[in-house]
Amino acid sequence: MKAIDSKRVPRAVCAIACGIITANASADVGITYANGGFAFPSEPLFYLSASGSSIFSSLQGYSFGPINTSIGESLVLRNFYLGNFAVTGDTSTNYIDSSSTALLMIAVAQGGAIVHSQNYALQRTTVNSGYHNWDLGSATDINLSAGLGGGDYTVSMRVAYTYFTVTGATLPDVGLAQTAIVTSNFAVVPASGSFALLGAAAGLIGRRRRS
Repeated sequence: MKAIDSKRVPRAVCAIACGIITANASADVGITYANGGFAFPSEPLFYLSASGSSIFSSLQGYSFGPINTSIGESLVLRNFYLGNFAVTGDTSTNYIDSSSTALLMIAVAQGGAIVHSQNYALQRTTVNSGYHNWDLGSATDINLSAGLGGGDYTVSMRVAYTYFTVTGATLPDVGLAQTAIVTSNFAVVPASGSFALLGAAAGLIGRRRRS
């Protein structure tokens, strides 16, 4: 499989996966947020929610519309922000420490077949009373549309992280929590001949519809 190009692309369609993701087996361990916003060239920033928040449109099932590579457009994940926690509950002591990890998993598929995928280790930025904040660190500006030919695609994202749990006098066990898979879609417009011209028009229509 081909790794996703993480270089910054001029005139990129900038994307930050966002929303509040809540998915875990225990109320003592969970994810509090994964926030951000999306922007297209020459357009204002807009926000989406991976949890289907009533405040923002949902990232799940969202259509980014056509990406016209012939005029320098691309779909770029600018950053990903995660907040998680592990606290003492009724029957166990749960905690996250410096050895705990968080991982963002991304897969781009066409027709149900994965064309490229990549896992990104999230970096802890701050800790506040057991609540931890993470982002992509230096691995920002991930070009999700790099090297793709014309056609329809889906991009799926999922977060997994580790924590420790202690029950009674036992040694700590390593726990793994993860979110549900969130999937959105986009189309790459062929970048040659009359198809490129057609793509430019389709891109304009798509942007107007979003506004």
